[in-house]
Amino acid sequence: MIDYKNDEAKRQNVIQFVRATQEIMEKEGIKKVSIRKIAAVSGFHNSTIYLYFKDLDELVMLSSIRHFQKYSSDLEKLSNRHVDAYENFFAIWEYFADSAFQYSCVFYNFFFGKYSDDLTVFFEPLL
Repeated sequence: MIDYKNDEAKRQNVIQFVRATQEIMEKEGIKKVSIRKIAAVSGFHNSTIYLYFKDLDELVMLSSIRHFQKYSSDLEKLSNRHVDAYENFFAIWEYFADSAFQYSCVFYNFFFGKYSDDLTVFFEPLL
């Protein structure tokens, strides 16, 4: 991915690409996301996206973080309740199952996708 940290214009472009990808994911689903659609929504040429990202998978991963952050935050709240260990375990498991089914492509991408072996690079603050 392009170094956006030292250039505000590049940072804004990255944000625009991520938001366009999120919009397509919300409206059409993750499987319908394409470079052409992202370019059309964001107002850039297709080839410009490849100056910022290695491939579509990298952009989809960045755009999926929002769902995972919400899941993680909600999971933390569940874990901090004052209930016995069994009740806590089942509540967490139920929430995972509900979330994983609701956003199955996002969860699959996180745990088994092309970039799932090193998620740390995607969790650097972007927005």
